[in-house]
Amino acid sequence: MSVHLRILHLICAVTVTTVCALTVPAQHFGAPCHFCECFITYTDRDVNQFTQPYQVLNTTFAYEATEDRCLAHCMNEQQCRLVVYGYVGGREVFACEFYQDATVRSPLYTPYTNIYIKRTSECKKSALGSQALEIAEPDERTFKRKMRYLRLYQKFNFFGFG
Repeated sequence: MSVHLRILHLICAVTVTTVCALTVPAQHFGAPCHFCECFITYTDRDVNQFTQPYQVLNTTFAYEATEDRCLAHCMNEQQCRLVVYGYVGGREVFACEFYQDATVRSPLYTPYTNIYIKRTSECKKSALGSQALEIAEPDERTFKRKMRYLRLYQKFNFFGFG
């Protein structure tokens, strides 16, 4: 085999490997989500400022919360219909909020935050063996976080075209 043909085979192998690696869908926060198929997902969205959660994640355990643990908690709760999970930064790191109302009217665009609505059909996966989350009563932090994004959207964007 000539040197040029060997180089061509090597380039083709690298190209095929790169293309195959790029077509694998990436998960939102790294690890694959086990319970996501039991929920309808709205990516980069948060519920509006008028809807308040009935439970939130305890902020001292915020970094230990994963999408799966939040979704499993919602699956085990009878009154839970909707979960908001996302990277909010600051001291809270991750937000995990549980809502009784599953209607999503005029959701807010919020980067790195997802809305998960529990499907009405039965999920075949069981969340009974999952680790429990430390839950707290909701306070004004949820409202302040949503209002921060609303104030940001009202500012004039000098780089906006069209």
